[in-house]
Amino acid sequence: MSATRLSPSTTPSWQRLTKLAATVAPIDVLLTDEKRNAALQPAAPGINADLSRQRITMDILSALLALAAETRFSEKRDAMLAGAIVNPSENRPALHAQLRAPAGDGLAGIGDLVQPTLAKMREFCQRIRSGAWKGLSGRAIDTIVFIGIGGSHLGPELAVRAIGSDGRLQLRFVANIDGTTLTQA
Repeated sequence: MSATRLSPSTTPSWQRLTKLAATVAPIDVLLTDEKRNAALQPAAPGINADLSRQRITMDILSALLALAAETRFSEKRDAMLAGAIVNPSENRPALHAQLRAPAGDGLAGIGDLVQPTLAKMREFCQRIRSGAWKGLSGRAIDTIVFIGIGGSHLGPELAVRAIGSDGRLQLRFVANIDGTTLTQA
């Protein structure tokens, strides 16, 4: 993958998206188009998506896919999943996907980096759950506040809502570090 960084906003697709966004109808109008609604509800085994509730048209979807192609999204995704350094400012591979791979299933040579991290995470979680890890007060931790800037709280919050909790810990999620939001959490 070339080191040249392309700004999406300089592409023809971005310009097209800008024009389309300025003219897209309100959602209540879009929802009356049955053909559009059906086309924006893709399904795969075990997965159903409903994009029809978004202010998106087939032209906008087409422009988004063109933008992904122009910015070499697939190439960059594949490089990241292969363990390449995709963020030169960090000068290391993004190992998010590898953290989710079962032991022995990750990329060759990367597992040595990932498995110790997972072991530390398991030990930390076990200490929290057992009450061995104490808070500043000296008492066992009973509440965890997950701060997810920029939407990174959504995945963990969705997982907790979908799977549930065993009730031993209170799990709270905030999307920013605003003082009021943190106080409410």
